[in-house]
Amino acid sequence: MLGMVERFAEVSGVHPTAVARLRLAPSSDDDLLVTVLDKVPYQLETAGRIPVDTWK
Repeated sequence: MLGMVERFAEVSGVHPTAVARLRLAPSSDDDLLVTVLDKVPYQLETAGRIPVDTWK
């Protein structure tokens, strides 16, 4: 995730200030990837949030 975000936002030295959870329905890997790639710009546009860390 961070590789994609770092292409359009400077996030070095930035730490998370909130947690946003995303529940995904069971699906193929391709469908899950498309869903996540859709959610990142949506969060930026609607809430001004950019993911700076991911839970593993």
